[in-house]
Amino acid sequence: IKTDLDDLKRTIAKNPKILELYYSEGEVEYEEENFHANIMIYILKTTKAWYYFEAIGSHPNLENYNWEANKRCLELIVNSFNNSEFENISTNKTIISKEADYNKIYKGKKYTQEEWEKKEQELWEEYAFKNNIKTGNSDAKKKGGKFFLDEKESDS
Repeated sequence: IKTDLDDLKRTIAKNPKILELYYSEGEVEYEEENFHANIMIYILKTTKAWYYFEAIGSHPNLENYNWEANKRCLELIVNSFNNSEFENISTNKTIISKEADYNKIYKGKKYTQEEWEKKEQELWEEYAFKNNIKTGNSDAKKKGGKFFLDEKESDS
């Protein structure tokens, strides 16, 4: 296996939790398997540790977007490295518990589990009524929905 990497370049991190950030790109070749690929490497330092991320894929070309996708994935990982202390953030727990009270959002309205079960039953009964589907609720019969024109209500 042969590699040809550019020198590590120190770059400016957009994330304030990253103290140092380095980037390199190059080529990986394995002639016996006819393997030629592009390699991208990010190395970053936080207050806790050093981290190494790499992506190996196709070279930049106009036939596909694999290189761009790999680069963007690495950038997202590096830029979202915002809790480098790996600490519990209590405000997130509060937000999650507030959202956990709701089970479903339908047409902009939030429903709890119990409310959604009632709404779901109402929607089903409305659908069944419109489509002449028999349900356990005998009051929900649709008038004039018979197959034959001369069929009367008592025929069913």
